[in-house]
Amino acid sequence: MLSRDSFPLGALIGAIAPGIFLGILYLINLLIEKFIVHQLYIRLNSLVLVSITLDLIIMRYYFVKLKYDRTGRGILVVTFIYMMLFFILLAKR
Repeated sequence: MLSRDSFPLGALIGAIAPGIFLGILYLINLLIEKFIVHQLYIRLNSLVLVSITLDLIIMRYYFVKLKYDRTGRGILVVTFIYMMLFFILLAKR
């Protein structure tokens, strides 16, 4: 299923992958906070930004390695939307 060249598949991958990665990073951060440092180790803004950059790695894989342009464009659009939302919400703080 992940080896098709379609825009909706790219949008789906681009939307889901950062959320999963953010969850993993947040759990690692909580474990470090609970057992090692006893204070917030990495701020949530930094975790969100790092999880969004995971899309860039996935997008490069689809563009360069597999040559799936439509899937890569779907990931690119969702990543652009996430980045805009991140900076808009960061500016409102």
